[in-house]
Amino acid sequence: MVTFTCNACGDSVKKDKVDTHYRTKCPECNVLSCIDCGKDFAGEGYRAHNSCISEAEKYQGALYKPKDKANKGDIKQQQWLTNVHLAKATIKDPKMKSALDKISKYQNVPRKQKKFINFAKNSLKIYDEAFLGVCVSTIRTSQHCSVLCACMLRFQHVSYSSAIVHMSTTCSVVA
Repeated sequence: MVTFTCNACGDSVKKDKVDTHYRTKCPECNVLSCIDCGKDFAGEGYRAHNSCISEAEKYQGALYKPKDKANKGDIKQQQWLTNVHLAKATIKDPKMKSALDKISKYQNVPRKQKKFINFAKNSLKIYDEAFLGVCVSTIRTSQHCSVLCACMLRFQHVSYSSAIVHMSTTCSVVA
């Protein structure tokens, strides 16, 4: 969780408590500084600051050497979010398209079905578990189609637009 310092009153505020801080304690606050990296965020700019430097980076300074492997969880999450957007673009059912549109606005969409259903119930107020199961399978289907289209692009030297057309015509799931 990212923590900021209010430049007006000096309080330390966690990201999820910034709005409350603005409304109740310090309405004249207009700049927040990240405690870890020291960057200043004016107005609503703090919302885009989701992750920061690690403790190793902060305290080792120039001696810090990053690990060879990127964070696998972040890579998987970005791929999952890409699949949500692909499913949204290829789906034909208006109810499903609306749900996927709401889901695509979040950065923390769970990949496992049980957690996804719980997330959708709590965050999106969608309570139909069967429908949510179809949503998950639709996103997974778009994942397989995106891999197929990537292979088409790499090995068959087809254009990007023809791969997208192929994906939207043959890979889309009509729920």
